[in-house]
Order: sequence, then C-alpha cells, then structure tokens
Amino acid sequence: MSVTVSLGADTQQDLVMTGAAVAPADTLDSQDFLNPATIPAGGQWLSWFDIPGGTNYYTITAKANRTLSVEVTTIDEQGNTTQEKAQPVIGFWFLVASPGVRPRFATQYPFNTTAPGVSRLNARVPATGPYRFGITDLRNDGRPDYAHHVRVLYADSISPERVNAGGDTLQVLGTGFQTNLAVHVGGVAASVVDFSANSLTVKFPTSRMASRA
Repeated sequence: MSVTVSLGADTQQDLVMTGAAVAPADTLDSQDFLNPATIPAGGQWLSWFDIPGGTNYYTITAKANRTLSVEVTTIDEQGNTTQEKAQPVIGFWFLVASPGVRPRFATQYPFNTTAPGVSRLNARVPATGPYRFGITDLRNDGRPDYAHHVRVLYADSISPERVNAGGDTLQVLGTGFQTNLAVHVGGVAASVVDFSANSLTVKFPTSRMASRA
C-alpha cells in the first residue's frame, strides 16, 4: 500500500486488521429514551453497544395479564456465545414514563440464567398498552464487537378461547417463537404441530385432558 503525503497536510487512512470486529451496517437501535425503536415482527434481532454507556431502547405493545420475556445473548466477534464481552442489563417501563424514572421491572445483574451468556427479564404486563424496554452494558465500555442477540418472547392471543376436554387444537399468536418451545395447557404438555416466529399450532392429548376434566 502506498500513501502519498504533502508538507503541511493531514492524511487519514483506515486500516482494517485481519479478523477485526466489524459492526453491522444497519441497526434497529434507538438510543433516544423518548423515541424507542419498534421491535421487528419476528421478535429477534442482532444489536450492539456502539458507544460506552449507551442504552438501546425499544417499544412493544402488550395486553394486560400477559407475561413477556426479553432475552439477551452476548456473542463475540466470531458469533460465539460469550460472557467476556458485553454485560447486558434490562429495564422495562410504561411508554409514557419520563426520562430518569426507575424502570417498573429490571434485572440487577447480567447473566441471571443458567444458560451461558444469557440475560433475561421476565415482566408481567399490568395493563394493555405500549411499553418501552432498554438494554445497556453494565461493563460500560461498548465496542463494535460487543454484539448481542435480542429475543422478545410474548404470547398475545389464543384461539379458540374455549376447548373440548377431550382434546383440541389451539393457535397461539405472538412473537419470538422457536422450535424448542415447550407448551402446556392446564398443566398438560401439548405437542407443537406447526410454528413460525409469530404463530404456534399446538395439539394436546385427548386421554390426558379427558382424565383431568
């Protein structure tokens, strides 16, 4: 590589090291508390902390008496799960909350699950409406390779609302669904017969439901 310089001038050249971390070109993040980003339809996305001490804010609309989970998995520059990079903590507010107000729900520490590199906030929705949640780095020295995978798991509605004691098929609409989800209906394990990120079709056993009727 050749760099031409001239007397009294400044020359800037970016050098990318082999294997260096590269931040994604696009992001859904918002670092503005009053203008959070809307989560994607599938409820899963890749993010990162692009400035030290920065907080990414998102919004979701949820119904009363539902429970939702915000799960953050930290990864390294190769995409492997790690606990040596970011240390995410999560807060959850009503959307109408003012800046500086303490979150209604929050994780005190990162990696509060048994899964390596995973931080999770479980929140019971007190009323129907829009909410805000924020993710920040307790380590407070964000870099482009401090990436993390975010997943919001939320079941919004179930149909039909009434089922036969002798067994039936249900459709669950929501976000963040995955293949490894376990579903229980009235304490009885159900089988997932079809799924997408926003829809589950489950069938529960006839005999077991009938015996509990």
